[in-house]
Amino acid sequence: MKKTELAYIAGLFDGEGCLVWTTTARVHITSCWPYHLRDIQKLFGFGKIRMFKNEAPRRNAYRWEVCGPDARKFVKKIRPWLREKAYQADIILTAHKFPPGSATRESMLKNLKKAKKVDYGTA
Repeated sequence: MKKTELAYIAGLFDGEGCLVWTTTARVHITSCWPYHLRDIQKLFGFGKIRMFKNEAPRRNAYRWEVCGPDARKFVKKIRPWLREKAYQADIILTAHKFPPGSATRESMLKNLKKAKKVDYGTA
């Protein structure tokens, strides 16, 4: 992959992506335009795309999602270009190294939840 492609995907992910931890790392990007999601799926060779039908006048939304080791591969590839979600990415990349239920992992996952609750106020 070209660095410009990874930088573009990182920017898209910073704005429209989400990092979560259920029993493993999960990432997704949601968009009303499915074509760049298909490009991401093709470039990385993994992930699923789902469509969410909306009632008029809203458009349908699409979500590319991946979990587990593939989620970490994705995050690791785009990490150098992340800004908004860089801290969350670092948590995702590190948390899996600790055993489930360990104090370190639990603390990291609490920090991940806190990092998602940012109030930017008015610009």
